[in-house]
Amino acid sequence: MNGHERPWCSLGGTEVLEKNMLISVEPGIYIDEIGGFRHSDTVLVTENGYEVLTKYPTDIDSLIVKENRIMKKFVGKIIKKKYNC
Repeated sequence: MNGHERPWCSLGGTEVLEKNMLISVEPGIYIDEIGGFRHSDTVLVTENGYEVLTKYPTDIDSLIVKENRIMKKFVGKIIKKKYNC
């Protein structure tokens, strides 16, 4: 595989989704000079719509990394990248 495989879903796309197709829904936030953050769900197209197969919370509070040690490492990498050190 190289990158993403079909079917692709995007604004203005012409792909027709059919029952039993699997797609990945990956909204992301991208910040210049820092990087990107993504949340990904695997979705099954059904006869009556869709079913989200990813069994993970999707609310913003559950997606925030709260472990102080991890955040210190992350912030440290951001500072190093910003100041090239």
